[in-house]
Amino acid sequence: MRLSGLIFLKVEMTKKPRLNKSQFEEILQRLADGESLTKICNHTEHLPSYRTVLRYVQDSDDAYYEYRKARALQAELLRDQIVDLVTAPLP
Repeated sequence: MRLSGLIFLKVEMTKKPRLNKSQFEEILQRLADGESLTKICNHTEHLPSYRTVLRYVQDSDDAYYEYRKARALQAELLRDQIVDLVTAPLP
């Protein structure tokens, strides 16, 4: 298409996935191990932002299911840690 002496080309770009399967699996494992999503994403260079992860989870039912399982395991771990703290003798 030509407008006012300029040439405009329509270029179709494929959308690059911002989160691949191995990154997502790493995030799920670390969540299940008790780390927070923000800490995982903010302190690991090769992982995307927490917002990208949450968008990925919202866009896929399968990803959402796996994410919920990891969060449930994380909750169990945190519950155990809280019980350990509460039942520990005072210094």
